[in-house]
Amino acid sequence: MACYEQVGQFSVSTGISTRDATPREHLGKNGGNVVTYFCTPEKEVLLYLVGPVSAQEVQQGAEFSDKLNRRLRGLDKAQRLRKIREAHQNAFVTGLQAPFDRWREDQEEFDRRTVAQRLTAAVQFFDRLQRDQRAASANGLRWGTHSKVPLEQSILHQRQNAEFDRSKPHVVLAAISPVTVSEIQAPVFERLAREKFVERTQRNADLLATIQANAKAARPTVLVVTDLHGVRPTDAKKLPKHRALEQRDDFEIVTLTKLELVRLTDDANQEPVEHIDSFDSRYVVLDVTGQRVSTIGQSSDGRFRALHKGRKISRIQEGGGNLLLEALEFAKRSE
Repeated sequence: MACYEQVGQFSVSTGISTRDATPREHLGKNGGNVVTYFCTPEKEVLLYLVGPVSAQEVQQGAEFSDKLNRRLRGLDKAQRLRKIREAHQNAFVTGLQAPFDRWREDQEEFDRRTVAQRLTAAVQFFDRLQRDQRAASANGLRWGTHSKVPLEQSILHQRQNAEFDRSKPHVVLAAISPVTVSEIQAPVFERLAREKFVERTQRNADLLATIQANAKAARPTVLVVTDLHGVRPTDAKKLPKHRALEQRDDFEIVTLTKLELVRLTDDANQEPVEHIDSFDSRYVVLDVTGQRVSTIGQSSDGRFRALHKGRKISRIQEGGGNLLLEALEFAKRSE
């Protein structure tokens, strides 16, 4: 069994608190969402979880998926399809199976639709049931709200609502399985996680190939991040003015946009680039193995600050040349 996470674009800010006698570092996350997929080794989706969920929900999802994956071993395609759908329907809350069967029977040529169309139809079906279920719960709690019995009923209904909510991925996958991560990630990300899904392009593939080629040649890379929607040829010349930098040719400069940087870190299986508080990321330095060793940010007034490997934050400097030289030395030491 495999686990795959899809993360929406967000920024991680690093700040220094000076309220106490000893300055303390703090992190902040802005925006983004996450979808976790439990899959077969072939990336066939067994279950997905949308949003930041509790450790208990992740464990339950992993146990469900592991159990299902074991049942699929040695089965042919038709048998696998039946086992996957049965497993999800067995996970339905009480009372959900009958309306699901009626809805599924009314869907003409359902399996001929695209994955996105089938997912949307299943989500709309579940959302209607969810609204009806919550309306029924609210109507049943309107009388005698100050007595003990309705309070107990309220707690019970809250638990039932939560259990109903957790049935959503089971309903969707019972309707549309079998699907792979590549087939489902776009509609799930946009329809359920409310995140914009951007397809990988040849540009993304070229950037990854460049980083991998540099790592193979044991050559550091300096990523120059632009604010623009596209990259211009002149962007590669935007390194800080420094004589020592101009004399060096032992590293490669790669220009890219902020979104391309997010994609690259994901494609290279690296952690997201942290944003230094009040500093916009301008240079990301990768060592001779292709791993990030430094992020150098620039403030609105033109000053620079670096976050080096090991979470070491530099002092603020008027120019970024010395910080970039220092980062390149870190990059060379990784040989």
